Amino acid sequence: MRVYRNERMLRLVRRVSRGGPVAAVEIMLLIGLAVAIARLLWTIATPVGPFGDWRPRQPADLPMGARMALFTRSDPFFRTASDDDGAQAVTSLPFKLMGVRINEATGLGSAIIATPDDVQTSYAVGDEITGGAKLKAVAIDHVVLDKGGADELLYLDQSEPAPTPDAVPAPDDVPALDNAEAPQP
Repeated sequence: MRVYRNERMLRLVRRVSRGGPVAAVEIMLLIGLAVAIARLLWTIATPVGPFGDWRPRQPADLPMGARMALFTRSDPFFRTASDDDGAQAVTSLPFKLMGVRINEATGLGSAIIATPDDVQTSYAVGDEITGGAKLKAVAIDHVVLDKGGADELLYLDQSEPAPTPDAVPAPDDVPALDNAEAPQP
């Protein structure tokens, strides 16, 4: 049996064995380049992200008549006028609204609501809260709950003013340290 020698491979092996650390660094850089190219090809070949075909939640598609009704009942030049066709009641459910997050791009949002046992949970629009109520809409200072087909409002508690931070003493009021009290290095 005859063994054929590849002269190029033999030259590479001799160069690595003679070159020492410089040749080893070259080999490591070539391996790194090969890994980077493989990762680039893998990124191009795989889908966008680990979730597969992920799509954001879409707002409810309203029929054309309902969409036109939204435009007829609001006045962009006189915003203090009531936008409601009928008066909505404040909810009698024992919930407390702790915070809201509005997503104006999709018309959705979420709210942090405390239940009667003081457990705060974040609910997205459409999620069911205990007591058969669903979160229907999120506004700046309130949320609309759907309780058995009737809309009820739950407002943020704004009866107490926000706490003010403690006053920071002026530099004149800071007592000077005596040499006995000064920390030793």
